[in-house]
Amino acid sequence: SRIISFHLGLEGYIASFLQYRLVMTTGQSWGRYYAPYRSVRKGFASQLDLIYRSRKIQDWDIKLSAGYDNGEFFDGNTFGGGITLSKRGVIFKK
Repeated sequence: SRIISFHLGLEGYIASFLQYRLVMTTGQSWGRYYAPYRSVRKGFASQLDLIYRSRKIQDWDIKLSAGYDNGEFFDGNTFGGGITLSKRGVIFKK
């Protein structure tokens, strides 16, 4: 594949209990050497995560994610989202 892409990622804290993570990628593709595209295909992809860490419920996180892709890499505009509940540390003690 012949591709050039640029990736940017940022993360930090909005408050002590709320973290963010933003990743974005943009690129161009010329296809494969043995099967080139007729014209350059361009695309953009991004994702934003917000991670909430409760002070009352230790070691549990709730993450909200939203993603957006557009361009010729992904067959048009696409939007998606998700919710993740995760536990850090030991789950059960003997």
